[in-house]
Amino acid sequence: MLYAGVLFFLMLQYLRPQEFIILIRGARLVLITMIMLLPPWLATLQLKKLLRTPEDLFMFLFWIICIVSYWNHWKSQMYVPLQAVGKTLLCYLLVAHVIDTRRKLAGVVWLAMLMLLIVAFTAGLGAGGTKTHYASFIPMFDNRNDFAYAMAIMLPIAFAFVLRGDVFSKIVGAGVMLVGISQLIPSDSRGGQLASIFAVYTIFFIQAKSKLGKQIMLIAGVLVLMAAFAVSARLATVGGYKQDKSAMGRVEVWAKGLEMFREKPFIGKGYFSWRDHAKRDSHSSYMRAIGELGGIGLFIYIGLLFYALRDAYQIAMRATTRTLRVCAMGMTGVMVGHIIGSLFQTRLYHSFILVQIAVISGMRLVADREGTLSQPAPAADTPGPPPPGPWELSQGGGFMSPGLVNRKELMKIGALTFGCWLLHKAFVMHSFG
Repeated sequence: MLYAGVLFFLMLQYLRPQEFIILIRGARLVLITMIMLLPPWLATLQLKKLLRTPEDLFMFLFWIICIVSYWNHWKSQMYVPLQAVGKTLLCYLLVAHVIDTRRKLAGVVWLAMLMLLIVAFTAGLGAGGTKTHYASFIPMFDNRNDFAYAMAIMLPIAFAFVLRGDVFSKIVGAGVMLVGISQLIPSDSRGGQLASIFAVYTIFFIQAKSKLGKQIMLIAGVLVLMAAFAVSARLATVGGYKQDKSAMGRVEVWAKGLEMFREKPFIGKGYFSWRDHAKRDSHSSYMRAIGELGGIGLFIYIGLLFYALRDAYQIAMRATTRTLRVCAMGMTGVMVGHIIGSLFQTRLYHSFILVQIAVISGMRLVADREGTLSQPAPAADTPGPPPPGPWELSQGGGFMSPGLVNRKELMKIGALTFGCWLLHKAFVMHSFG
């Protein structure tokens, strides 16, 4: 019952029919469904921890930093991030907690691909199909960049189905890929096309088993990227971005984000305060995190991406069952596409993206339950039973599974956070130098 409700809830998240179907326009279907799912979900917390994976922990911390950052200027309106990001957190937990078997995992992944296939079929209808506004009439994807980033989620899942799925999955995946690619190219979104290329290439990279194979794939990836730049007129403009008004406009707002960071380096200028300072969209999830949530917020956001990508990749490389391997390959590609796409488009608070991380959180525990991620058994001379794995640690009432993160991982996330800030700062300085 809860699983079926969550699938319906996800359908509402992907398509939002209440925003374009006249008979139900304005109906608060998402909120009503969430309220209906709340009691059965709360009942399951007697059997499992609330925060069970590193992704869960960092998602919870993300909610906290949004609230804390809002304290800077709007102390009397703390309910805004408490409610807005809180609903996203609840949406995340509903998905992460309902996935406890391979069948449920596959169902959620199939749903994502098929819902985005509907989005692909509606491409060109949002603004009359003109080249400069190629998009879907579905409000969430009503401009070419939003539409292209949706394809960057759909394509790696479909491609994983083609490479590693059963016969039926291969046929469906091939059809989805043809539709997605044919609709992605006219979108003319440089960031979306780059994100899709990297996402699909990731699937090829995972397929390579040997060290030599991975080296060959790296070389092939460079060649494919060069070919894409040669074929796509829009991508070809990347090298001369200083003469591109759109590209330089993004660099200018990134400079504003760095100014916001200098003023409030730890917790930023406040949740959803970007336009009060920069007047335009950030066009970068990382820069928006730097400006609105500060260094702590960027650290948390990168930590969320780090653990999601790590877990998906590990499962893809170790999974012994077809379902887990296909889903993990697809979600690894999704995360790579999102990480690349976030350099050019803002998806910091988007529940549509965070749901994908929730899928990986659930997949991590399913994989461990089936022995994919379990810790190795102790040596013969080591007394006692083997240490518990993530699934076993996640069971039972309580707030959080023990030992979700360690110092070495936090140091890596810190280095990535510093590198992200340094990369953006160097790029801005080079652009105006």
